[in-house]
Amino acid sequence: MSRLPVAPALALSLLSVLAAPVSANDSMGVIGAGGIRLATTEDVSMDREDLFISPSKVTVDYVFTNKTEKDVESVVAFPMPEIRYFGEEVSDVPNAESDNFMNFKVSQDGAPIDVELEQRAFASGLDVTDALKKKGVHLLPVGEAATADLKTLSPEEAEDWVARGIVTRQSYTDGDQEKVEYAPGWTLKSTYWWRTVFPAGQSVKVHHSYKPSVGGTVDVTFFRDGAPAENYDLYAKRYCINEGFTKAVAKAQAQTAKNTAWMEKWLSYVLVTANNWSGPIGTFHLTVDKEDPNALVRFCGDGSEKTGPTTYELTTKDYYPQEDLNVLIVYPQKLE
Repeated sequence: MSRLPVAPALALSLLSVLAAPVSANDSMGVIGAGGIRLATTEDVSMDREDLFISPSKVTVDYVFTNKTEKDVESVVAFPMPEIRYFGEEVSDVPNAESDNFMNFKVSQDGAPIDVELEQRAFASGLDVTDALKKKGVHLLPVGEAATADLKTLSPEEAEDWVARGIVTRQSYTDGDQEKVEYAPGWTLKSTYWWRTVFPAGQSVKVHHSYKPSVGGTVDVTFFRDGAPAENYDLYAKRYCINEGFTKAVAKAQAQTAKNTAWMEKWLSYVLVTANNWSGPIGTFHLTVDKEDPNALVRFCGDGSEKTGPTTYELTTKDYYPQEDLNVLIVYPQKLE
């Protein structure tokens, strides 16, 4: 199965998940220079994954089986989607004041596990984590902390970081004065990891939960004035939107009260790391809850079924993820 289900575009419809930043599948990992490196294993299989995803909550339940006659001790790594500063676009980070900004929790066979968090910042393809830490700049590029930290840079330091792609320069006029501010230009990559033991010949259950980061805009950007916009092809590739979906969006907008606007939410979930385990995912079960029955949702996949006013489910066997899951939710928002 190369792509996940895409249910038909309905006026009050369907599925999909996180955006510019939900999250990722467990992978075997090793700790080396430069942080977490994901590894492959022939000893432990992922027999089942039950993924529930919505704008407010993500839960994942796995069943792993050690197929050998000896215990397997390993580091398990859980990479999160990349997070970057979105400017005028909306990026909802659940807890920007904490390193554990998505309130990530994990348990194995019902017992809570203490997790470590590896974070690295990148700009222009280079690791700039040490440069940020040396100047006391918070690594999370969204939220007030990092923006406030950048104000402590000297003009020379700030312009050097502009040249290196670490920050971007933003000029504006305040009365008769032209002022300059600097915004985060780096991308944050985060990986949760922990050490565990897979007992010989046995299965273990691992449970995750966290609040996703949700990106979006305060408008519908891929379809304007009854015609595809410049970014339509990008959305078609990322979310598998089509003519039927855009017609449903246009119809919903036309029937909307004047004090209501249609907006976008984006969710993402990293699936391809599941290929690091032995063999395919035995059974992959997905539940998507769009939460708002009036919302329109789209993602790449086939075979999902509506199971409730806001939920859609699908199940597939022997699944090798070929791409990550991206979800577009178009929803109505009352204006003040």
